[in-house]
Amino acid sequence: MGVKLVACKECDHQISKRAKACPNCGGKGPAKKNAFLDVILGLFCVYVLAMYVMIDPDAYDFARKLMRVDEKQWVIKDSTIGCSDPISIQAMKNAVIYKDIPTYLPVILEGVFNGTCVQFKQGDKVIISESEGALIRIHRETDSNEFWTVKD
Repeated sequence: MGVKLVACKECDHQISKRAKACPNCGGKGPAKKNAFLDVILGLFCVYVLAMYVMIDPDAYDFARKLMRVDEKQWVIKDSTIGCSDPISIQAMKNAVIYKDIPTYLPVILEGVFNGTCVQFKQGDKVIISESEGALIRIHRETDSNEFWTVKD
């Protein structure tokens, strides 16, 4: 079996797939495909898809997910996500202001994987400690770790 021939990128002369340069024009040989980058790109696509499936796309709409118990205490009516790192918090703001959900989901899911974002589940009792624009800072009644989530 012979060596496969491909067209030179510069002059279209047929050259060996293994050639480092074209014997006709001296142009560089065929570009080598980087399988490693293809694998990384494929894994990233699977990661983004998994994040979209795992996180509720409506998690940014917190108004329907909160029920007041008393002046300070609220109960989560439906699950939502709270984050503590600046990148995730900015992604939440963008989701509310610009409806930028495609950017929001991967950032939030990454936060869930690395521990800077957590899920608040139905029935969790939370306390609102601060409000800033479209976001509120909450913590569970039983935990002092605070997380920002979308207000109404």
